[in-house]
Amino acid sequence: MVSREVCARNVAVVDDATKLRLPGGRRLGYAECGDPNGRALVYLHGFPGSRLAGRVLDETARARGVRVLAPERPGLGVSSPQSDRTLLDTARDVRALAEALQIGPFAVLGESGGGPYALACAHELADCLDSVAVVCGLGPIGCPGATDGIALKERIGYAVATRAPLLACHTLVPVAAWARRRPRQFLRVTRWQLGEADREVLNGPLGDLVAADFAEAFRQGSRGVAQDLALLFPSSRLRVYEQHGHFSLLARSALDILEGTLVLRETVPAFPPRSDSRPPGTPRLPMPCLRRRRHRFGAAALFSYCRRV
Repeated sequence: MVSREVCARNVAVVDDATKLRLPGGRRLGYAECGDPNGRALVYLHGFPGSRLAGRVLDETARARGVRVLAPERPGLGVSSPQSDRTLLDTARDVRALAEALQIGPFAVLGESGGGPYALACAHELADCLDSVAVVCGLGPIGCPGATDGIALKERIGYAVATRAPLLACHTLVPVAAWARRRPRQFLRVTRWQLGEADREVLNGPLGDLVAADFAEAFRQGSRGVAQDLALLFPSSRLRVYEQHGHFSLLARSALDILEGTLVLRETVPAFPPRSDSRPPGTPRLPMPCLRRRRHRFGAAALFSYCRRV
């Protein structure tokens, strides 16, 4: 456990953000809201997003006695960039934040693009979590029907993002500048392409927060955002085999499965080795594959995942 003296040396407040110095010298930007003496919950923002997004829980968290910690991923907001990072690196940053702030068992909530990172925390932090939730989670888009029901411009955006994430994020830089300088106009266009429920809630303080959060994600430019996007759109695919049961699938489609697995091995980098700090006998949680059905800027809850760990 980190002493209070060490914690004080490693934490600095800059503008409206708190920065934690991580092992290796990187800075992790985060914000706090809710009840400062309440039960801890780590909020993982969507894409593109920043620490500011955690404020959406502020009022409710205060009323329910919950302390919300909203860290930013590397290269977003005020967090230092990190080259060659993986989903699991964010889980390790969350562990470092929890140890620095000396919080006990805590909950993790991932919204939209934060969903895969929340599942990475469930996989990596079983020894210090008591629950994990994914709300409006972003899952693989390469399976049939994954983008049904969303706007045409979003389908085009996802198609570009899967092939050229840096290019996709470069095109969003002027949009972020627009959100910072002309938030009302940005929100007017954003609301136009959303469903009725979202248009209603964005016509108020939440709309101002969404515009500020979008702009803050690009504070350091587009490279960190592009890296985040590349991790959210990996080379994973969901293949459905009709008329198969639990045992018949492997028995009758072994060749197809082996070929597909070998292709993935050649094209998708494996997670780097890590030291396992969990106590002996602690089970490793699987990382489930999500079939994404609909996503309207986090409008409707797509996939809720809450598991005791």
